[in-house]
Amino acid sequence: MRLMTNRRALPVAAAGLAAALLLGACSSSGSGGGSSSSAGGGSSGAASSGKPPHETIGYVDIAASGGMQKRWYNFLTAAAKPLGWTVKMTDANGVASTALQGVQSYVSQGVNAIIISCVDTGPLVPGLAAAKAANIPVIALGCEVPPPTNLYSATYAENEQSLATSLNNYLNKALKAKTCQQVAVLQDNTILVGRERSTYFINALKGSGFNIVATPVIPETSIVPSTTTAISATLAAQPGTCAFVPAFDFSVGPAVAELQALGKSSTVGVYSYYADDVNLPLLRKPNSALQAVVDGPVEQVSLVAIDQLLAHFMKGAVIDPSAASSLTVPFTVFTKANAPANPAGYITPWSISTYLTPYLQKWNSTYNLKLR
Repeated sequence: MRLMTNRRALPVAAAGLAAALLLGACSSSGSGGGSSSSAGGGSSGAASSGKPPHETIGYVDIAASGGMQKRWYNFLTAAAKPLGWTVKMTDANGVASTALQGVQSYVSQGVNAIIISCVDTGPLVPGLAAAKAANIPVIALGCEVPPPTNLYSATYAENEQSLATSLNNYLNKALKAKTCQQVAVLQDNTILVGRERSTYFINALKGSGFNIVATPVIPETSIVPSTTTAISATLAAQPGTCAFVPAFDFSVGPAVAELQALGKSSTVGVYSYYADDVNLPLLRKPNSALQAVVDGPVEQVSLVAIDQLLAHFMKGAVIDPSAASSLTVPFTVFTKANAPANPAGYITPWSISTYLTPYLQKWNSTYNLKLR
């Protein structure tokens, strides 16, 4: 489910979410269930403990070390913790077969639900089919997934076209002001979301009159060497290139490092997505080639996933595939001039408590819980 988006200020969006809800309402590697983030022991029921019965969620991540991937997981575990739920992590490290092993392991373990972040459907079909046969709900989180989507209970994802449009609108002004017309897009074709984002952005740039000089593909299994090669090869073939746009935040760090090594940091800019814990320090660094990132509180979908699972476990409710459709996600372009602070332990510019608190209030009211 794509998110509705606009550019309203964050407090307004958060207040709107809170009102709607009140009216109605880190990781480590492993290929078979991996590590777990335990939110406390199980509970026999809400009436005596103020918490729901204990549930175990199996979480499969395409690349848990990715800055944005940490954000989906961070919001999800923050919501699971007060419920007393356990979240187990499988980090696929960009390898689909490892993700499949994780899903299959979780089915064998009999977890209560499985959440899969940014892994395409095809390689997972045997595991997804096994989960469906075992009546284990599966939610795709963070990224749209290709068919067969009926193997998932729901997909809660960011809006790739809105992200691309927001960044393109900024570049259309910023780059043209610098008379920069030659742009390279570092594509991803490993998963659907990478292909979507790459396509949306290339088309948006072309529509704005930019000359797309190169579109190298960056495999998720060799991000650093592939990005480094793409930067150097593009500049050798197209020395007038003045901007690189990585489709995925994974490539931002290697791109900035290579431009610095080539002595191009002051003449060639990098523009991408997310002020995450990898990108933000680079954005705040005065001499870094990273000039701007577009961002928004897209990780709200993690809270929607937990909200839907809680209703499913407590009331037997069917998980609603459209549950994230009413979320408001304002996008902001962060530059060196307005970059957020970078305190110790930073993961996201968006406050978890701002978005989680309305859900806790909803859950306390709806299920007679005592969550804080």
